[in-house]
Amino acid sequence: MWLIPNGLPDHGHPSWGGWGGRHNPVTWLKDLSREYGMSYDTVVTKTVLRYTSVQSTVWRWRDAFRDDFAARMHWTLHQNYSAATHPPIVNVNGSEGPEALHVTIPPGASITLDASETIDVDHPSDISQLEFEWSFYLEAGYQFDYGAKLDYIRIEPLLPPPGTDGKLSLNAAGFEDVAFGPAVSVTNLVPNLPKLKGRGWHVVLQVRTKKGPYPITRYKQIVIKSE
Repeated sequence: MWLIPNGLPDHGHPSWGGWGGRHNPVTWLKDLSREYGMSYDTVVTKTVLRYTSVQSTVWRWRDAFRDDFAARMHWTLHQNYSAATHPPIVNVNGSEGPEALHVTIPPGASITLDASETIDVDHPSDISQLEFEWSFYLEAGYQFDYGAKLDYIRIEPLLPPPGTDGKLSLNAAGFEDVAFGPAVSVTNLVPNLPKLKGRGWHVVLQVRTKKGPYPITRYKQIVIKSE
């Protein structure tokens, strides 16, 4: 699962997570210093139950990876390329492709993250058939506070879909306080505490297709440093 370039995994940072789970170095034994173990995530279900476990780092993405493989099977049923669904090419602030985007935001300041240049391969020059969801992924940047709901990063929608306020209390990946639409404002609310210095805080953008019975999801990790 780590070999699929969907925009989540970074092979140099297993702690960032992905469809194959999220892993951190084993630090309690010296002879295991180069070993990685499964980490904990907290996922909120549709019934608003909170689960914290090592399994959550995988199954929070289960809807997306199941649909992805089902969509790939559908590719074998169509001779016409346009009859099938294909993954979008995510672009945030000019950073295109699966690599993470690194930004710096001073304490208390805000920046705009704009994904409106994302390409829908099945509908060129039209992103209306894509769904954009932005979430703060606490554990990817600060794994010691799994289970906590810490509003270190605030995400506000700037271009909500018509008829909506651009806010979701919960999405399918178990993230809370999700913003949707192609552009958002992100504010740095990280407290000035020694234990939080130098950390990267992760915003995950999920871009999902609407075409066909099995939507395809691609991602962009935005890693925020606080000056």
